[in-house]
Formats: sequence, C-alpha cells, structure tokens
Amino acid sequence: MVDSTWELSIYDYAKRQGVFIINPPTLKNKKGKEIHYTIALLMKVADNNETLENYLSIFVSKYPDKKKIPFSDKYDKLIAYEIHDKTMYQDIGGGHLYMIGVERKMPDYPGLLLESPVTLPKGTSDQVNYYTASDSKNRFKEKIFYAIMLDGCEDINEQSFAIFKTLFDKQIIIE
Repeated sequence: MVDSTWELSIYDYAKRQGVFIINPPTLKNKKGKEIHYTIALLMKVADNNETLENYLSIFVSKYPDKKKIPFSDKYDKLIAYEIHDKTMYQDIGGGHLYMIGVERKMPDYPGLLLESPVTLPKGTSDQVNYYTASDSKNRFKEKIFYAIMLDGCEDINEQSFAIFKTLFDKQIIIE
C-alpha cells in the first residue's frame, strides 16, 4: 500500500529480480530546504546456494561505515543495516541509509494474505448458476529475498526514517 502522492516506478522483471522505486514527497530540513529521498524495493528469486547475507553484501559492502541494527521482529529471517556515508549528499549532512533484507520461503497457502474476498451473487435455487472466478494471486515456489533501502541524508534522517519504518511495519506485506 503506497500513498497516492508518492511517485512509484516499477521496472521490468529481469535476471530473476523485480524493482520498485518510491519517491515520497520532499521533506524540509531545519533550514527549510526541500530534500528528496527514495525508497527502493528489490525482490529476487534466490538461487539454491545463495544466502540473504550474501545478497545484501552486494549492496552494503561498498560502504565502510555500516553496522547491523535491530529493526523489526515482523519476519524471522531479517537483517538490517544502518549506513553513513559522508561523501554522499555533503551539502545536506551526508548520506544516511538503511538496508533491510528479508528472506521468505513459499508459505503453506501462497497468496492467501493477498487475496481479495468476494461475495458471490445470489442465484435462484431452480436454475444452474455460473460464477466467474476472481484473479488468483500466486508467487514463485523458491525462496525470495527482499531488499528494502531508504536512501536519504542526515538532515532529514529522523523524518524519513519514521516514514520508512511505518511503510515497513504497516504497509508492506511480504509473503
């Protein structure tokens, strides 16, 4: 679920990966400057020998100032990093990023959390009634890695992190 004022870019599925980039409205720093930040969601169908830790290292290994942090207990296989990079966004406090990784295997009843309830129309008992099935939502049978990244800066970190945390905790369903 994404706020209708947010810009959402959805990229083609390629190389076993799909990508969404979210651009929420700008936030103002203490000086009143409007600052952009982005949230990226990457979903990758994992190879058999691939681990969540290795997948995340593709993104975080280039940052020397990173640390694992507690972030959420919403999912059992979750890794979170907080990243500082003073070489980025130097005029607005430096880069302050978060990378959250989640690993999910196919649930016992895939798609159930995402299904829409349907009320069947009432028919008459003396006739045969035909109903059209609704679209079914499904998922890959393999495990999927999700990488969710907040790309922001120090000047708006408190505000952007609060939005990012709410998005993760209340608006994203990962099945």
